[in-house]
Amino acid sequence: MEDLCLTKFYATKILLQQLVSKFPKTRWAFAIGNNDHFPKNVYWQPYIELLGKMMLEIGFFTQQQHDQFILFGSNFVDVQGVRYVSLDMTLFLPGGEILMRQEMKGGHRDSAPDTADTDTGTDTGTDTGTDVNTSTARSVVPHLLLWLDDTLEEAAEQGLMVYFLGHQPLSTQLGADELDIYSHHFLQLKVILTKHAASIRVGLFGHHNVQSLVQVLSAGAGGRGPGGEQYTIFPAIIATGVSPRAPNQPSFNVLYK
Repeated sequence: MEDLCLTKFYATKILLQQLVSKFPKTRWAFAIGNNDHFPKNVYWQPYIELLGKMMLEIGFFTQQQHDQFILFGSNFVDVQGVRYVSLDMTLFLPGGEILMRQEMKGGHRDSAPDTADTDTGTDTGTDTGTDVNTSTARSVVPHLLLWLDDTLEEAAEQGLMVYFLGHQPLSTQLGADELDIYSHHFLQLKVILTKHAASIRVGLFGHHNVQSLVQVLSAGAGGRGPGGEQYTIFPAIIATGVSPRAPNQPSFNVLYK
């Protein structure tokens, strides 16, 4: 178990060091994927902190990105009038978080929402080797949602466009590594994105390894569409990736403001 953790960590470090070396003046927007986690498909706070420290030390992250990332695996970076907001979508998988005893600290606000910020009652299916008493554990997700709301609000106040980045698209297919679109926290996420849709120009996702253009819909019924149904809040590009599950070659998308 520990050897696999180190193997994944050093593979990530070598790749990021190469990017920093080849593009030393570039600032990076980093969205962690479900297979980048250790264990895969699960947010585990100690591994997030390990990754964040490494990315700061090699110059891949700014101090600000590091400070955000180690709280909930997410971060933003502002470049030439665009705020790139990268969210750890693994937190919205079924059982996608190993709950920790310690309370989260930091973020833009002093408190988390009262709803669904304690034990989810969900078995992650992952043996951490630690007896975690989930009755006293707290999730990072409510804090992440508060941070996202504040981050998007600040972008709007500063007149910044927003590119929203995540690994798993805001849609679902059959499979254990797909988002739980019926969960309370996912609904809260969609409400926040709908609220700030005027600032969000595009969503950028991966995971499915098939190049496609999709629509991200508003939260629930009661929208502005005819009859109050859901409506499109922003378009999203799903990029191809080099994967044994799809016959893709390395590819890049160039986006213009």
